[in-house]
Amino acid sequence: MNLDSILDSETRHSGGIHFTSREIIHQTIDPLLANQNLDDAIFFDPACGSGNFLLEILRSYKISADQLIGIELNDFNACVARVSIFLESKKFPKIIHGNSLRIDWKKIVRGKRIYIVGNPPFLGYSLQNFEQRSDVRRIFNGWGKFDYAACWFKKAAEFMIGKNFETAFVATSSICQGEHVSYLWQKLFDLGIKINFARKNFRWDLEANVYCAIIGFSFIDRAQKFIDGVEVQNINGYLLDAPNIFIEPRRDPICDVPRMLKGSQPTGDFFVEENFEPHEFVRPLIGAEEFLKNRSRFCLWLKDAPQEILEIPSIKSKIESIKNFRLSSPKKSTRDSAKTPWLFQEIRQPATRYLAVPRVSTSIREYLPIGFVDSKVIVTDALLIVPNANLWLFGILSSKVHMVWLKIVCGRLGNGYRYSVSGVYNNFPFPKFDPRIEINAQKILDARDSNRSLAELYDPNSMPIDLRRAHDENDKIVLDSYGFSESEIVSRLFEMYRDLTK
Repeated sequence: MNLDSILDSETRHSGGIHFTSREIIHQTIDPLLANQNLDDAIFFDPACGSGNFLLEILRSYKISADQLIGIELNDFNACVARVSIFLESKKFPKIIHGNSLRIDWKKIVRGKRIYIVGNPPFLGYSLQNFEQRSDVRRIFNGWGKFDYAACWFKKAAEFMIGKNFETAFVATSSICQGEHVSYLWQKLFDLGIKINFARKNFRWDLEANVYCAIIGFSFIDRAQKFIDGVEVQNINGYLLDAPNIFIEPRRDPICDVPRMLKGSQPTGDFFVEENFEPHEFVRPLIGAEEFLKNRSRFCLWLKDAPQEILEIPSIKSKIESIKNFRLSSPKKSTRDSAKTPWLFQEIRQPATRYLAVPRVSTSIREYLPIGFVDSKVIVTDALLIVPNANLWLFGILSSKVHMVWLKIVCGRLGNGYRYSVSGVYNNFPFPKFDPRIEINAQKILDARDSNRSLAELYDPNSMPIDLRRAHDENDKIVLDSYGFSESEIVSRLFEMYRDLTK
């Protein structure tokens, strides 16, 4: 039995505690320690839990308990770590009870050769309590909103400066995705850190909807580097064999393409039945769910409605309910919007046909399910939109080239892709205009069965043959338009991004 499991679920959740299997421990420590002289080495786990990493090193590498050091915030876990290692070695290790992020590691860990290992707590920004957020702010001196585990990466990097020390941590995959890369890894690379091995984006276990990565890093630039066991030339902050280029959020596209926006934000119950009266102020409405699953929903759209319409009892009742809802919000901007409760809080409804892009899409799809929508259909902020988009843009965003880019730079929700305007779209290197893409993009639209939803059409297990054929042809044309092969997509896109942002 894993002794960590004695902790109640609330303690584990609030502390970001996840139990590390023996298999994951070895995937972390073996690439770090194999074929190394460990006689005088120190093994340090700065978030040691019940000591599983240290215990497994003790068992597998025949070292002494005197070589083990750990820090653990939970006093019960710290006791378990001491006892479990004592039972194995008949010696008590040096396990310190305290907040690892507020302890000076240099005062308790000394040696000529130190290996830092472990599984720091996984806690997204929204789940962190006041003390944990204070830790993040102190460690990062005002940097962005990080997963709590990022603090250990930065402390480990600073601890290793000028030393032949090495670190291998398990963390959520988000540590090497989206804005984390430019905010965290760019700073660490600037210090001189190298990533020497990695395992990418694996599911923590069958129950937890958590995807993780293993990252081995140090100031030592190992001659051989590995991603998922395959030797590579370089490992960048996205855990790719590609140049050390960092994709930073930007407000405007780097290429000459139409702007992408979020849809409108309702904030309140604007939903009505299709037969609601007066019917001229009832409009179809789509968010991601409706768009992907071809579902019908309707809303009140009272922009430019005359005062006498707002006074109709059924509408007036709706408006009053929305007003009260907004006034109860803790956000000042929402309370301020109670002054105009008949309007969506944020209105970005296009006047022309627009291209709709889901903000979150499952990673099992080979292509991003996007499509054109009539301007009469109200779009919520669960979708991103490109007004005035043409077929060429649709073809590019529907291609595997764009999917590769999306997988690299997007954030994640579980194992789903979280599309962002500032990170994904505005940084995407588009090719020059090619009329062949427009012609074939129309074939993709023509191949879609109107009786099936986008979710069904883009299920890889049931994608219609004609639709797949149209996408395959689109991929070939898009690649030809860029002028590179499928195997070159990652490296060439990074090079194009670098050239466009010089």
